[in-house]
Amino acid sequence: MRALVKISFLDTYTEIGELQKDPIAGYWAFAWCVSKIPELIDTLFVVLRKRPLMFMHWYHHALTGYFAFVTFYEENAYMVWVVWLNYFIHSFMYSYYCARAIRFRVPPQLAQLLTFAQICQFMITHAVMGHLLWLCYSNTNKVYAVTKRGFFIGAFMEVTYILLWFRFYYISYIANGGKKYTQHRIATQNGKIQQKIE
Repeated sequence: MRALVKISFLDTYTEIGELQKDPIAGYWAFAWCVSKIPELIDTLFVVLRKRPLMFMHWYHHALTGYFAFVTFYEENAYMVWVVWLNYFIHSFMYSYYCARAIRFRVPPQLAQLLTFAQICQFMITHAVMGHLLWLCYSNTNKVYAVTKRGFFIGAFMEVTYILLWFRFYYISYIANGGKKYTQHRIATQNGKIQQKIE
């Protein structure tokens, strides 16, 4: 937070400055990059537990890992937006997964809210990148802290994530009453039936 008070909002994604050079902020950005390795191992656990592996799951982990190391190494300033939004959303997501893992009954509305929050995360990052692209092409005299490779990997990643998450959201919560809601309703009814039998 102390780095944020020293720079302008625009500088957060156009310049390598205080936000990126601050030792604490830099540590957490690097930690985010390194955290992508255990996320790939998480995908391996899904396979080893013989659970269904969704394309969205492994694609997201693999592409985000590649994006993280490229944009960190090449010092793309906009990466901080991806990092901090991702930290924020994942703090709630992993709390949700923890609750599910200990068999705590979580209403499907919470999962829906988390999916919606992820879509918002991707759209915010996409807006930042869209503005950065506009700045690069409208003000050719100024050099911004973004590489072509870093930008295009990020843009490709964000577009595909928006499409995948919108599709997931539609299938899970809208189409035919929503798969997640139907599963929750059936599980709740089965639980009530089981209680009556006992």
